[in-house]
Amino acid sequence: MNQLTIASNGLSLSEEQYQDLREFFYLKSKELSENTLRGLKTDLRHFISFCEERQYTILPASVSTIREFIRFRSEQGVKASTISRSLSAISKLHGALNAADPCRSELVRSELTIARKASPERKTQAIGIRYSHLSEWDKTVSVSTRLADKRDRAMMWFFYDGLLRGEEVSRAELSWIEFLDSGDGILTIPSSKTDQFGEGNEVYLSGHTCDALRDWLNAAGIESGRMFRSFTVKGALRDSMHSNGIRQVISKRGFEMGVVGATNHSTRVGGTQDLLEAGESVGRIQLAGRWKTPQMVLHYGRKQRITTGAMASLAKQQGRTKS
Repeated sequence: MNQLTIASNGLSLSEEQYQDLREFFYLKSKELSENTLRGLKTDLRHFISFCEERQYTILPASVSTIREFIRFRSEQGVKASTISRSLSAISKLHGALNAADPCRSELVRSELTIARKASPERKTQAIGIRYSHLSEWDKTVSVSTRLADKRDRAMMWFFYDGLLRGEEVSRAELSWIEFLDSGDGILTIPSSKTDQFGEGNEVYLSGHTCDALRDWLNAAGIESGRMFRSFTVKGALRDSMHSNGIRQVISKRGFEMGVVGATNHSTRVGGTQDLLEAGESVGRIQLAGRWKTPQMVLHYGRKQRITTGAMASLAKQQGRTKS
């Protein structure tokens, strides 16, 4: 069942339903991105373990089972948003079998609301790597002749210009880029987290970033395939670079810029903040970052919206600001 096992003693299914269950996991493996699929499996494993330990029926689950699961996870200190995600996974599982969804019960919704009130949470975000960080760091790394420095310099600017996700950078191939006569470039991403149907997205790359990419690609002798690659212990170039390697680069280079705790989202956060401060609209930033809704733009730019908002503007006109 695609590496997710459900004990038969927790099920009450016909052979046809078992087949539907296998088909469900097969289709999800094709439909979802790797990270989203991993999250779905993890959420279901938590619920399955909970039921098996208590010998509760997993499918179809009862409303009382779901309510107890919510209370149990909440008492463990799990965030309400994480519990809600688990309920979504449980709903999908029941939907695959056309079974009554216990998560739609008003009692379950009330239980989740109680969990939210018991442990209110405020969304945290990755620390932003902004243009000011990158440009200052670039003064040093741009003159280096080390292959790793050339690769990481190109990667960091590539991340920033495209508001890219880690998995997009890890998969990026040379054939995805069109270098224009103007010196700028266009990156075509065949598919991504928010483009499950593979329609593709075009992303702008500045001439500065294209120069950094050419410098790295030429020095490494890369003429096709993955653009960013790791090195062996002996310094030889591999064919690709795992997502863990990408994270290590971000963390290390972010630290060099003075950004402690940088993650794969740091350039998306920083780029969004720079765009907001430059006066770009939320809608245009949403398109550039390929978000389905404007929610993440507003979240990433929370402080910028406050410091450039109506009262901040008035204070500036009145000469009451310190900047």
